[in-house]
Amino acid sequence: MGLHMEEESLDAMNIFGQWCPAQRLQLTSSSVLVHFLNMNSSWDAWYPIHSSCLAPSSSKASNDAPPLTHLQTIDVKFQSQWIEAIVLQIRADELFIRTRDTEFWIPFLPSFVAPHGANSPVPNAEIINTVPRMRTIDNSSFSKYQQALGEKNLSLISIQGDGNCMFRAISHQIYGDEKYHSIVRNSCIDYMLEEKTYFEPYVVGDMPAFLRYIAHKRCDGVWGDDPELQALCELYDRPLYVYVYDQELGAKCLRTFHEASKDHAPPMRVSFYGGGHYDSIVGVENNFITTRPGEYEERRLAQVHNYSIEENDTLERSRMEFQGKLSLDAAFEESIALYEEQVAKSVEANEIAAVQAESERDAIQIY
Repeated sequence: MGLHMEEESLDAMNIFGQWCPAQRLQLTSSSVLVHFLNMNSSWDAWYPIHSSCLAPSSSKASNDAPPLTHLQTIDVKFQSQWIEAIVLQIRADELFIRTRDTEFWIPFLPSFVAPHGANSPVPNAEIINTVPRMRTIDNSSFSKYQQALGEKNLSLISIQGDGNCMFRAISHQIYGDEKYHSIVRNSCIDYMLEEKTYFEPYVVGDMPAFLRYIAHKRCDGVWGDDPELQALCELYDRPLYVYVYDQELGAKCLRTFHEASKDHAPPMRVSFYGGGHYDSIVGVENNFITTRPGEYEERRLAQVHNYSIEENDTLERSRMEFQGKLSLDAAFEESIALYEEQVAKSVEANEIAAVQAESERDAIQIY
């Protein structure tokens, strides 16, 4: 049974991964504003109109369905810090929780409560890594890298290193400007939610763990990784070439995503250099989207439900390629290791030169 948007009542999955009775507040051509009947209005949220997190009324949630489950792990803000807590009791506007040290009531508001892993430290380093990515040193290796790109008629465009660099680089590839990174990030996450059956296995844990991962990845400043790159390639239906430093060649294309892109769309190109930073790489010809930023993404998300993944040969081949290749992490570690080796040699040479100079000065003074 499909969801008819003319109906005001519906079921919706909240940010905590729970299906709740809900009400439609606003409706546009591509999205819907939802109010959860068991949560106050501060939790109202926009969803893509075809989101798999929406369902017909009473098909997923009962009228008394709670917004959280008993003993569910969440993040809470306590004394200006986010910490892990367990839910003991649930009321409309407050929660009774247990932390490592104590139990207390806390307002059930977004400023005090969040999905587990969105703010507090959790074991999965892939989720908690929010240190800004940046190139640590400009040295001879980086100059060699840029020169090698130039020989391929490619130029590196520096991207701000604030934790959003991957989404900024893709924004520059799509719009010619990195400032639309929030649109790119949110559209990527919306797409992954639409295709959660495919992307969920790439996150350790069950579906609630995937939803926590998704909620965290939506936050500004959080790194993007392999699954997000694959999702972005599918969203924009363009292949992606990832370039890295190579000790012999200077630069090489380490990895290609979504090679099965139809219509032979021009590829997106990004650089992944020492320190884990993404920059944008441009060639002689580029294919920027010229419509209002966000308009293309809205149309694409609305189209997702209009085809079957199993019947889409292009997407199926792309996903087989993604599954069949090694994780970027291992390959990128090799690139970073080469970079750090070059830096270490440079530092060592400088230290030796400094020691030699100091010895010569001492010898002159003694003489």
